[in-house]
Amino acid sequence: MADCEAHTVRWVDYYLYSVYFALCIVDTHVTTLFSNICMSYVAEYGGIYVDTDQVILNPLDKFRDNECTIGLDYTTQAANSLILAKPKSPFIKLWYESYKTFSKMDGNKHSQVTPYKLSKRHPEMVKVLDSTFSGPNANQLSNIYARNIDWSKQYGIHMHLKLQQRFYGDKLNLVSIKTMNNTAGAVSRWILYQNTDMCDSRIQG
Repeated sequence: MADCEAHTVRWVDYYLYSVYFALCIVDTHVTTLFSNICMSYVAEYGGIYVDTDQVILNPLDKFRDNECTIGLDYTTQAANSLILAKPKSPFIKLWYESYKTFSKMDGNKHSQVTPYKLSKRHPEMVKVLDSTFSGPNANQLSNIYARNIDWSKQYGIHMHLKLQQRFYGDKLNLVSIKTMNNTAGAVSRWILYQNTDMCDSRIQG
């Protein structure tokens, strides 16, 4: 086991790690409205949108020259937990404008189905990557919390914290991740300590 205290925590990573624990919105309607607000800023100013439970594992610099970059969640649904876009991106503008018809009964229509359809209609406006960009999807939750997978080629991992709290008993916090034998534990230790090995259980806090 690793002596995790011997590793230097990079404070920018610690901050990002803390942010991904900071918020867990459980109501789909509220989540979609929140996405709409964020989308308005991305549409105007561009930049990188990151969900509070999305963890970045590899540099995203190679995508910064694209007008817009998103990932796939399912075969016919876009992932919306990680978005890169230039200011006033035409794709983001179309996506944002689609929210004008939003209703509480729409579920993930505007946040995932609509951007996928737009990407097929306007492929010149957006770069669509596979699940290595921001996966896995919610149906693959066991890849994060029930087993260890190879995530070395992932640009980001969507931790799906609201589902983790619902279906898995282990609490994800700065103590539990030290000995958590799954992908979530390994990723967390890599961010905090640059080491995926489980920590010495004698180390507390």
